[in-house]
Amino acid sequence: MLLALCVLTASPVWAQPSQGAIVSGIAGATVVDSDANLSFTASGGYRFNSAIGLGIELTFVPTLEPDFPFAIPTDVYGLPPVRFGRPEGRATVFTTNLRLEMPTTVRRVVPFAVAGGGVASLRERYDVTYSYPTPLLLTELPALGLIPPIPRTLPIARSSVAMALTLGGGVSVLAGEHLSVDVDLRYLRLLADTDRNIGRFGVGASYRF
Repeated sequence: MLLALCVLTASPVWAQPSQGAIVSGIAGATVVDSDANLSFTASGGYRFNSAIGLGIELTFVPTLEPDFPFAIPTDVYGLPPVRFGRPEGRATVFTTNLRLEMPTTVRRVVPFAVAGGGVASLRERYDVTYSYPTPLLLTELPALGLIPPIPRTLPIARSSVAMALTLGGGVSVLAGEHLSVDVDLRYLRLLADTDRNIGRFGVGASYRF
């Protein structure tokens, strides 16, 4: 413990540029409706001083559980039983953000907060399978009992655009005069027909010009 403290104290202290462009990339775990997915984020911006900056951010979630638009009960007379299968989806979120960096007594550690808004593009597909006549109809109408239920599968694909709001923050640890390692925690809310809440925890790197 004492040796590690001495090494940390003896190592050089880098001073980050007070203003200029900054680019970063983050790989993270994204939680959407209790499902964990992998996500990738790239961002770029400009720091006007050591505390305030503006930036743009693009987040891509390659696997996203579709939001099924309806549910049909299987015990209602005359309605065929329905099931969903082969769900696939993805989301692309583009936001513009305000970035605030807080000074600390440890010059290598830079806490930051991010807030902003933008748009999200959602692409979803799934199969809807139903059978007709239903088992209930076969029971009620003996004449139809000779006809076995025939399953039919319809592929459904849809795209939608939602408003996106983001709020979060993290910590940058300087690994050089321009390079830093980032730990980022973010909350995204997608406002559409059905609102979605997305939580993201990621680790990445930034370069300050």
